[in-house]
Amino acid sequence: MRENTKTILAIIGAILAVILIVVVVINSFPNKAIRLEEKIATAQLNVENKEAARKDFIPDIINYIKIYDKYQGEILMRVYNARGVDTDELAEHIISLIKDAVNDRPELNNSEDYKLLMDKLTTIENQIVNARNKYNACVERYNKYIVKFPNKQILDMQGYKCKDYVMYEN
Repeated sequence: MRENTKTILAIIGAILAVILIVVVVINSFPNKAIRLEEKIATAQLNVENKEAARKDFIPDIINYIKIYDKYQGEILMRVYNARGVDTDELAEHIISLIKDAVNDRPELNNSEDYKLLMDKLTTIENQIVNARNKYNACVERYNKYIVKFPNKQILDMQGYKCKDYVMYEN
């Protein structure tokens, strides 16, 4: 009888150990998904910060143009204020207007300060592209993780879905 009890206790212990292992393994899937989601959120914030830097910098260029041509600078500022640069298309349009205004003024176009401002704008634009690429890489890692077997089956039950990539021109 004692031996039967020991056997039953051993079986119960083994079953509990297997259940505990299954619970730990199942809980590890959402933990990794959460870490990957945090990376996506950080990357998204970085994209937004870079886009905000562009939005904040364009008026600096326009104000510099005002030094050479007050009327043209004021028109550009009105267009900027009316349309903003909340999308790549609007930002590209404002930058195109700035370049057109500068082309009419050779002394402004050849100014070292203007060239430095435009170099800084190019740097900001490159940072935006890099930040978006990093965001998309984070989304790709996350999406690949949640669609793998057995992750998909476990994470689907908990409501995890694929994330969208950032689509942009350029």
